[in-house]
Amino acid sequence: FTLNDTGPRVNVNLPSGKYIIHAMFNGEKQGAIFNLKENKSRKVVLNWKNSHSEAYEANTLEDLKE
Repeated sequence: FTLNDTGPRVNVNLPSGKYIIHAMFNGEKQGAIFNLKENKSRKVVLNWKNSHSEAYEANTLEDLKE
């Protein structure tokens, strides 16, 4: 699904599964990859204050192997 013109905070309820987030702010793209388990919550933070994406460092393909 797509969310347009949202933020600075967005909360969504998603079913369990594997997810990839793509986001853009002021022309800078960021994203995250994560696995959401049933009946568990997950916090994913995208931070545009720094010059690189902390989200990709914290949420790598290893999350998909869980």
